[in-house]
Amino acid sequence: MGTVNGDQCPSPPTFRPIAYSCLPDLISQAITDPLEQQKTLKLIDRRSAKDAYYAVWIRAGDINVMMRLRD
Repeated sequence: MGTVNGDQCPSPPTFRPIAYSCLPDLISQAITDPLEQQKTLKLIDRRSAKDAYYAVWIRAGDINVMMRLRD
């Protein structure tokens, strides 16, 4: 657990490592549109299992996140 604003209040970890083998199940749970699921699964299938994969908690619509994740 982390801290919030330097306090000793517990906070959930922002990043959580995800095993490559878990990605298909997570994608199926998180993406409800079957076409988007299929496109995302094909994309993951072309990636290396040696790459690092993470689940992350972010604020929806956070411009700072969007600026860092854009293509």
